[in-house]
Amino acid sequence: MNITQPTWQEVREDNLPPLGEPVWLWDGEIIWTGGRVPRLRKNWSWASCYGRVWHDGQNWDAELEEDDDYKPTHWMRMPILPNENH
Repeated sequence: MNITQPTWQEVREDNLPPLGEPVWLWDGEIIWTGGRVPRLRKNWSWASCYGRVWHDGQNWDAELEEDDDYKPTHWMRMPILPNENH
């Protein structure tokens, strides 16, 4: 069985990661773990993960810290976990 791993996606208004989902982010120089978080003054903001990223058996999760200085150009979902049968 061939499993397709995630690939880098360009950050565009019509191509953003889901709110609250930790993803890999790249700004052309640095790669980090972060995502988008809800925000009161505007719909959402970029965030960085300060701590661990974990998988609960169904979803990835992380503690994300919002900051207006994050300006990623690309994002990628976390990898698909190995299957016990492979």
